[in-house]
Order: sequence, then C-alpha cells, then structure tokens
Amino acid sequence: NAVKTYDQVPYVSAYLAQGLSSLKYSVSCVSFAQDVYGSVSNASFVVIVVPPKSFAKLSSSLTAALDTATTYQDPSAVYAVANAALGTMNSVDCTVSSNCASLNRQSCLKTPRTCGPCLDGFIGLVGDSNIACNKQSALSPIGSSCNFDSSCFTGVCALNGTGTGLCANMLKICPNKCSGQGLCTYMDTAGNTISSCFVTDIYCSASCKCQTGFFGADCSLKSDQFSQLQRLREQLCQSLNETYDKQELT
Repeated sequence: NAVKTYDQVPYVSAYLAQGLSSLKYSVSCVSFAQDVYGSVSNASFVVIVVPPKSFAKLSSSLTAALDTATTYQDPSAVYAVANAALGTMNSVDCTVSSNCASLNRQSCLKTPRTCGPCLDGFIGLVGDSNIACNKQSALSPIGSSCNFDSSCFTGVCALNGTGTGLCANMLKICPNKCSGQGLCTYMDTAGNTISSCFVTDIYCSASCKCQTGFFGADCSLKSDQFSQLQRLREQLCQSLNETYDKQELT
C-alpha cells in the first residue's frame, strides 16, 4: 500500500495492524522510496505489533489517530488508520493446539483456533482445518482399510476392535466449536438449513447459531464486546465518508 504521495516532506508515519499470534505478533515490513528524479531505495525490517489490551483501548487509540489525521486534512492517514484498525478488529484467536506446520498446513489466519489450507505439495480437506494434510500417496479415501487416523483423507479411521478399520467420513466442525455458547448448524449453497454436512461436501457449510447474548462467527463475543465493535466500525465508516466528501474530484 502507498503510505505517502510525492511532496516535500522527507518522512512518513504508518499504522500497522497487529501481527499473527502464531508468529508472536511479528510483522515483516518492506518499504520502497522513490524521489521525483526516479531514484529508488528500499529497506526491510521486522516489528512487533501486539493486540490492544481491550476494545476500549483500541477505541481510544483509533479516535486519537483519526482526530489527528482529520485535523491535518490527511486522507492517506485516514485510510492507513482504517486499514490498521480493521486488520485488528477482524483478527481471530489463533491459539491452536497443534503446530500448523507439523500438520502441513498454513498458519491460522481467518478461522478461530484453526490452521489454514494445505501447504503446497500436500492434499487434505479443503480450506481451514486442524486435520493434517499429507502427500497424496500417503492418504486413503473413504472406505479404505486403515490402522491410524493420519492415514485417512478425512482424518478419521473407524476401528472395529481388531486394530484395523475403515476410513470414514465426518461432519464439518463449526469455528472453535461455537465456543460452547452456540449450536453448530449446516446450510446448503442456497442458504437452506440441512441436517448434515460432511467434510467431503463442497456444497454445504457449517456455521454457529449463538445463544442469546453471544455473537461472532464462533460465538466468542459477549454483548458489550459486540456493541463496541459495531461502534468502532460505524466510526470508521463515518470518517471515511467525511474524507471522501472533502476530497475534490479531479
């Protein structure tokens, strides 16, 4: 993202969203600078950006940064603040019991407490999951004989008591099992509620129906937290709209 346009000021400040917990909140930055004569330089560095201690702290920091950007009539700063704030607000709890790399999966990013898609060169359940990916030759399809869960494409070997079994299908799991504060429901691509949705079915999805007083994709947000997030998003939208209105059309 461009953080500064051409002008006579030889420096710039930037706002960054929090890093991933799986990377100990480190953020790798690469900056490129160019002057009006075409000279170019670049630098790379790593910074630690920890999450705010509370939504209230995020709100006060956001308000202060937006007020500063508005005072100086700096639309680039407003957009930078918005991007950083949204990156933090949209972050998920990436506390995962297993190391995602050991499962041949990408780091947790979008689904709470769940590793990302399979790494290149490995296959497994499509999308985010904590079921290990593997080389194609090491995985058996549903119905094949198995001895261990890890030998099955679905990660489930249904043993029959003799030490052997068959690779079985399994239902999709809701994000973070709805934090124990909601019901996992299944829907088809048309949005209709259905009774089951297996991990091998790409035409259905699992989502949480939260209990009263809980919100979020995994029902982890309490009512006051959800209200604070709503207010923050409304504040961002208002600031962006005001910035657009103040910019002259060229």
